[in-house]
Amino acid sequence: MDNAGRLSTAEERGLLVLREARDINACLDAFEALLRQYLEIDGYSINLYQPAHHSLACVRVHLPPSLAAIEETFSRTTISAEGDNASAQVFDSRVPAGVTVNNLGDFPVATREAFETWNMRHMVILPIQVSGSGGRPIGTLMCFSQRSSLAPSVLRRLTRVIEEAAALLRLHQSIASWEARSESIRYREAETESLLHFVADMSSVMTAEAQLYQRIENEFLRRFDLDLVGILVAEGGVLRCVSTRLADGVQVPWADQWYAHCREVRYLLDTPEGASGKAFAHNQSLFFGDIPSILGMKMSGKDKANLDILQGLLSFGLFPISKMGESIGLMWLGSLRRKHAMNSDQTKLAANLCDFLGAVIDNARAFSRLMSKD
Repeated sequence: MDNAGRLSTAEERGLLVLREARDINACLDAFEALLRQYLEIDGYSINLYQPAHHSLACVRVHLPPSLAAIEETFSRTTISAEGDNASAQVFDSRVPAGVTVNNLGDFPVATREAFETWNMRHMVILPIQVSGSGGRPIGTLMCFSQRSSLAPSVLRRLTRVIEEAAALLRLHQSIASWEARSESIRYREAETESLLHFVADMSSVMTAEAQLYQRIENEFLRRFDLDLVGILVAEGGVLRCVSTRLADGVQVPWADQWYAHCREVRYLLDTPEGASGKAFAHNQSLFFGDIPSILGMKMSGKDKANLDILQGLLSFGLFPISKMGESIGLMWLGSLRRKHAMNSDQTKLAANLCDFLGAVIDNARAFSRLMSKD
């Protein structure tokens, strides 16, 4: 490989495999194999545009060994294509961005947090677009090094690879989208019916907060066959836990300690704390499918305090509760019996259900205040 950006024989062979890919997964596999040839790159994420939701979905992610336990969590994330995130900015502008400690302050909070949490020295975000095309990119590639700056020659070669991959990714993504629509019609119909029943049930009667929280908790525990649920609500500049419970039949020695802890737990809204604070602030669901694998990782004091109590927790999800697209609370969902207790369809359904809860909770809180005055 030379400094002029000429591709190596291995890169050319990788592109040949990419051209022969039969579907989107094979195409992404070949693209990842090419990315892993660049030994200077310690991690990356491939984010493809989802027109139906005007969002960027992380379809593949690779992190260094010290962060490998959270790969699954980030492989399920999506961000608004107009969000306050460097990847969204690159997607919109179609102009690459480079982040170092020297210009870190110029980028959005979410980007700064990722840079610092993942111990980056250099992050580069490139639009995935067909060479010469003035249209919308099909996504973005974020790659980073924890050791040094990525050399210009590496970035030139990487840009050439992206230009070739972009057209193939666009083609296979379109085919996959058509196939997915055909295969998922029945599932979407069932999901829509489920959502309608849920909203109708939650909105059917005016009820006080405590009663509503109990109904919501029962519904989520039953619907997803889980063991732990918690509801947090934003109020007075903090996110606080207003209700939590274990599923019927779950017996653990730390139950009373957990309930007492949740009565006191608070997350400041102006400086997002831990996974809960960040999920709320960025209106972004997070699901950790293998909790034991992340226990030794660096985390906030509040996350550690939660996990220190929740002995035996295997899966844990955080889902923003929204009203008109804005977070007003957060749902905790956990399993003590299964790792990866929710698949991707279930996490999407849980997120969709939580999108409807904001208005319902606000109504219940208003009703409770009204009743307290009488």
